[in-house]
Amino acid sequence: TYEVLWTRLLGHILGGSVYAFSTMLATFLVGIAVGSAVGSRLATNRSRAAGFFVVMQIGAALLSYGAFSLVDTLPQLAQWIGAGAAASTQWANVLLSGAALLPAALCIGATFPLAVRILAADEAEAGPASARVFAWNTLGAIVGSVGSGFWWIPALGYAGTLAAAAGLNLLLAAATCFLFPRKRLGPLLVVGGMLAGLVLIPPSQPWHLLRASPLAVVPAAGEVSYFGVGRTATVLLLEVGGRWQLRANGLPEAVIQRRGGRPAPHRAAAWLGVLPALARPDAKSMLVVGLGGGVALENVPTTVERIDVVELEPEIVVANRVIADERRSDPLSDPRLHLTLNDARSALRLTERRYDAIISQPSHPWTAGSAQLYTVEFLELVHQRLTAEGVFVQWMGLSFVDGELFETILATLRSVFPYVRVYRPLPSEVLFLASDQPVDVEARVPDLLQRAASDLAAVGIYGPEDVAATLFLDQAGVDALAEGAHPNTDDDNRLAMRSPRILGAALGGEGAGQMLVSRDPLLEDRGDLDRVALVRRLIAGGEVERAKRIAEATRESAERDTALGQVALARGAPRRAAVAFSRALASDPSALWARGELVRLRRRALLAGNPAALRLAAGLDADGLSVIEGWSRRRDGDWAELRALDDRLAAVPPGHPFRADALRMRAAWRLGSDESEQALAALELLDALILLEGGAEDLVSRARAASRAGYPRIALLDLSEVVGTLEQSRPQGRKGPISRAARSALRVLAEVPADPPRSAEHETLRRRLRAILATEPQRPGSRQRPRSAKP
Repeated sequence: TYEVLWTRLLGHILGGSVYAFSTMLATFLVGIAVGSAVGSRLATNRSRAAGFFVVMQIGAALLSYGAFSLVDTLPQLAQWIGAGAAASTQWANVLLSGAALLPAALCIGATFPLAVRILAADEAEAGPASARVFAWNTLGAIVGSVGSGFWWIPALGYAGTLAAAAGLNLLLAAATCFLFPRKRLGPLLVVGGMLAGLVLIPPSQPWHLLRASPLAVVPAAGEVSYFGVGRTATVLLLEVGGRWQLRANGLPEAVIQRRGGRPAPHRAAAWLGVLPALARPDAKSMLVVGLGGGVALENVPTTVERIDVVELEPEIVVANRVIADERRSDPLSDPRLHLTLNDARSALRLTERRYDAIISQPSHPWTAGSAQLYTVEFLELVHQRLTAEGVFVQWMGLSFVDGELFETILATLRSVFPYVRVYRPLPSEVLFLASDQPVDVEARVPDLLQRAASDLAAVGIYGPEDVAATLFLDQAGVDALAEGAHPNTDDDNRLAMRSPRILGAALGGEGAGQMLVSRDPLLEDRGDLDRVALVRRLIAGGEVERAKRIAEATRESAERDTALGQVALARGAPRRAAVAFSRALASDPSALWARGELVRLRRRALLAGNPAALRLAAGLDADGLSVIEGWSRRRDGDWAELRALDDRLAAVPPGHPFRADALRMRAAWRLGSDESEQALAALELLDALILLEGGAEDLVSRARAASRAGYPRIALLDLSEVVGTLEQSRPQGRKGPISRAARSALRVLAEVPADPPRSAEHETLRRRLRAILATEPQRPGSRQRPRSAKP
């Protein structure tokens, strides 16, 4: 029982890897072995053995209680000595395990030879006594380990289980005193006092440890929304600002948005539910391995008729249900969903159903229960449960693998599926798409757009280019990397053995980006993709260098110049961009994007009536002219006229150069209105804008809309993201230009209610914004503003 208890607790720091379990088991066994050696030398006669047996039971209870009382100091100790999930810190992990497990294990180990000597009256009874003790010890080990894992820890929690185990130690000591009545009064008084202490001063929940993570042992902040100890994991749901963090055994599993929060801020999880339907638009059935925070389920298109979910830990389900009424979307209320509590491999063996798509989103690949979902044997089970044209999608975090392990995963997939592609919706996360049939996902996007356009818009997909921009490796790239690599198997699980050892030097986003330089599938100038739209999408995702390579590889001159102009804009070089756009227009006067970007660059001159700017704008289509008219109305603050223009602005289609401007103005007049329902509408428009290309000022507008719509927590969360963005972009060590967003954010912050639950966060944001504004350089000749003046 103690071993299971401490293994679960220390897992919050050491992780659930084979190295962590080996370290904890070895520590416990060493303690038992040393304790047994000491106990055999103390057991010189029955009376002496009985006395020391009582001492050892008291010692086991006292030392276990004492270690549990100090367990909240372990995160600080782990940080100090460098313990954690990475195998490079194994000696630190051994030290941490020894501090927690070794003292009590010494007393537990000594009980075996002492018990044998108590039962053996002479040498002739030594053999039978040893057999009896060994039999009861084995039975106790089975009952203790099984009972603790399946019933006692889930029912009593960690503190309750520790108290119960210590209490049993003390009761066993008391029983021994009655068997040997001489000198029993003193030990009985000690045992009675300790039992009373367990009742009067029970052990408390070790919240610091439970908030710690093997990846970052510093305890996580946030208010506890749910805590549950399950059979396989400790589940903790923390509310941090306007969203929840779901943790299992300390490891972060998902971020869940509150109602009013932004859709798909963590795009990899959102794309998990969308990518299979993009690959197979006619898919009707889907199996999802792992519920997690349910984020992948929030975005499964309505074209899918049945969704089966397999989840190992019931407490994960409970945590999702606790916040069902407050989260942005409750996937468990979806009538298409059918939930099964089981191990994924067992569930696949037991079902006879075949699926059009299977999604696997297991936890961190080195942990017990997850490492087995990255092997050939698991993929073979998946393959058996797919229809002939079915697709399989596997999630992977690049911070858990290096180049060698990445190639191993590709080889594992290729050993079962002939066709594999890799998509990267976020720089640090990838999705593997595998099937028996070749799949050109980008070519199938229009098909799904016709059936579920609103579902795809929720994750920012309006055309094939939005999907192509996430393509990381095509079939040729996968085959090249997988060649010669060893597949991952149950008997040779390289992920389980290697992943914990390379956590500090994993592939990550930068390493993955280097892999693209020589084998980028987007360098091929395919005729079915709009290269300008592709470059814009890459820039919106922060991949400016990749966008530059794609632009330079574009063959058609007007497209190439327009794309290069977009790259120049992203790098803060508007003059160079204007030259590129002008070249594009000279090559092709009908180049809408080039003309649109030039008009946007000359917006001030256009609104001032500059003839050249007016001639340039005259070549725009009706949608572009509507946006220009909207610019004029917004400049004048004429919200009524801008509102009258709303239908024309709403007609500006996705993929148009002025789509973002149209969304921005449609949100602007709604924010200028006093109608609360308009604030909700503005929130939806700004969400679409931010997914498309929104910047810091758009996020400030979203914060204003969230505040007016009755979501103050979300408003503060949006403003916090704005502040973080501005702090990162501010030049280090010298003054630099300050974005207008900082001043706007201060004004919006003043609108957000600063009630006691959020007053501290409110003041922190105000202080950080003022610090940003304090770096703004004075204009030449201007007088220095007094320190007491408010910005």
